Amino acid sequence: MKCLVVCLSALFAIPGFGKLGPSVEVPVAPPTLGRAAGAQGFPHVATDGHDFFAVWIDSRGGNGSVYGTRVLADGTVLDPTGILVSDSGAAFGSPGLVWDGANYVVVWQEEDDTSRVSFVRVDRNGAVLGTPKTLLDGYTGSPSIASNGHGSMVIFSKPVGTVVIISQDGSFTRKNPLPQDVGRVMQIASNGDGYLLSWTDTKTSMIRLDDNGDVVPGSAQQLTERGDYTQLIAGIGGPYLLVGTKWGTGGSACAQSIVGRLVTGSGVSDPFVIHDAGGADIENFAAAPDGNGFQVVWMKRLGANPCGPAIDSDPPTFSGPYPPFGLSQIHVGQDGSSGTPSTVAEGSGFDQQPSVARNSAAELLVWVETPYSGNSSKIAAAIAHPDQPLVPIAIASSAAMQIYSGIAASENTFMTVWSEQNPLDLTTAVYARRFGTDGRALDAAPVKVSDDQANSYPEPVVSFDGAVWLFLWSSPPNTLARRMTVDGNWIDAAPLTIGVPVGGVYSYAAASSGNGFAVLTIAYDPALTMTFIPRTGDPRKVPVAKIPGLASYIRFPSMAWDGTAYVAVWFEGNDNDIEGIRLDQDGQIITPLTGILRSPRLDTMPSVACHEGTCAVAWQSSDSIAAASLVSGTLVPFFTVTIAPSAPNTYATFPKLVATPDGFRLFWNELGSARPSLLTASLTAYGLDSPNLLGAASVTGAAITTRGQMGLSLTHAANDPAYGGVTRAFLRVWPPERRRAVGR
Repeated sequence: MKCLVVCLSALFAIPGFGKLGPSVEVPVAPPTLGRAAGAQGFPHVATDGHDFFAVWIDSRGGNGSVYGTRVLADGTVLDPTGILVSDSGAAFGSPGLVWDGANYVVVWQEEDDTSRVSFVRVDRNGAVLGTPKTLLDGYTGSPSIASNGHGSMVIFSKPVGTVVIISQDGSFTRKNPLPQDVGRVMQIASNGDGYLLSWTDTKTSMIRLDDNGDVVPGSAQQLTERGDYTQLIAGIGGPYLLVGTKWGTGGSACAQSIVGRLVTGSGVSDPFVIHDAGGADIENFAAAPDGNGFQVVWMKRLGANPCGPAIDSDPPTFSGPYPPFGLSQIHVGQDGSSGTPSTVAEGSGFDQQPSVARNSAAELLVWVETPYSGNSSKIAAAIAHPDQPLVPIAIASSAAMQIYSGIAASENTFMTVWSEQNPLDLTTAVYARRFGTDGRALDAAPVKVSDDQANSYPEPVVSFDGAVWLFLWSSPPNTLARRMTVDGNWIDAAPLTIGVPVGGVYSYAAASSGNGFAVLTIAYDPALTMTFIPRTGDPRKVPVAKIPGLASYIRFPSMAWDGTAYVAVWFEGNDNDIEGIRLDQDGQIITPLTGILRSPRLDTMPSVACHEGTCAVAWQSSDSIAAASLVSGTLVPFFTVTIAPSAPNTYATFPKLVATPDGFRLFWNELGSARPSLLTASLTAYGLDSPNLLGAASVTGAAITTRGQMGLSLTHAANDPAYGGVTRAFLRVWPPERRRAVGR
């Protein structure tokens, strides 16, 4: 963020509300653990010779983070809600994982402006050793990592093959780029005596590296036949195994067989068949060494649905409906001999992205389950002991994800509302709960406002008119509402349908005059409709007259009562401007369309609050926050205040305004770093006071009681075992100050 610019008019002639004192933050609901929320993918598992560690990419906190968990040889999951390995929010692709003889080393890609590869070490106790370190910026291709038992080595492209050696103490050394041209499908492995690097373009090539990462002279070679050897593995003291697939006839997108080649000091063996499915039944696979050979796991086609036809490419590209896939595995001896395949899993959707690790004590298999219903992919796992069947275990758990929250206030109560997503079927329900100004829950448990619905982003809001709470949320193509008495009893047994203007409801806002509510809905046309909802009885819908100059694309409305009329503002998407109008209690326009700000900047997400006829409007203006004042719906002269940024390379967004007894208070977020920063400042005629940092959270709503107590609705990832790192809703309040009695 270059700067934070706030344009202010004269608001009041008295000092500001002042800095906020100590606050209390409480969860809106207790956690109930189940299968992890969000989507998980690209699992990898490794062993220290006795127990196991698994890592994967996880979106439970809203973005791509790296999670891990420890599993004992007896199947005990030590970290059911996971260990947060990296919360950069930019992790993607397939992470790498090895045991380097002392600790686990995790390496992953980050999809950001630097395109960097990062790593961190995790010890046997699950402790993350230090902060992630950057191996190299500006990479291309996925990193591959291997260990010789005394450290580890990472290989990736930039744009030529680049090697980095990671010591057991966490220091690392970048080597000069390899002299050979290497493909992007690169693999590296070690049998304890240096490293072997392979890559596949039209053919598979290999080169040896010593323990210092230098090329062994004369070791470069290329296989003569075309092949797709995409995995290279080795156990300490054993041979290397190149594993690939062979495509069947008929142009199928699936492979027919898994093939291998052994690589030893005496050369490369002829290709041999690890498993032949007898038809185009094989998708991706994984392989890992064990004490006396190798374990290979693959996706096995189930049922009669054929794999789609392949486009002319190498390997074939899918183009057609997928059949369901389960998992099978097979043991391969050090001489290349194969055992009998066994079934691992048979689901109704996709069992994919398998990873396996095996030692003398047990085998841990981890994969991704994706149902046909299109729900998020989930981590699955199973453990087996020698000559024993696989036993399913749960390694990725969390509380349910709470996606959006809102807040309103009465004289001495805060009402919170939020949407909560079921992690299994991805249905979402709206919940509510009342709290006192000290943060104490007034309802023993959350109250369910809506039924489970398919919409994942209902964006609920709540408003209060002095006696009744109004809940409003989206259930496409409808906007629904429901009323509750101040003491928590439902007025409406079932939700009210606000109505569907032509083109469908796009967005909405609610406000109260102190006796009932007004709801503004905006259709795609756009068409504006005001729906007036009394404390009891039926809603009354009033179409707003056509507004000259109204753009065809408007959204993000915000609305407030200024004492005599409703002031509505919104984002005008054609020119990225902020506009507004003023409406009476019959939905008639009092003050015509006002251009609050029309500039070349990107102006969006406005928030409006009113107090005794004067309203303040704040919005995101490119990378800053801007604000202006309206009197009787008309823009008044303003002056400019410049605030230094609180952090470099960030931008300000999501402004929320509340009217205080002596002005307005503004809350906003700064994004761009690993964690969002929450800031606040007071607005008066004297300008904007110094911003106050309130911590790391995303503000979704703000409210103030009639007694002047402030409350915020927030969302952020709860990175502790009780929640499992998932995004949850929280209430932050500033309790009344305790005053000591005179004479004490």
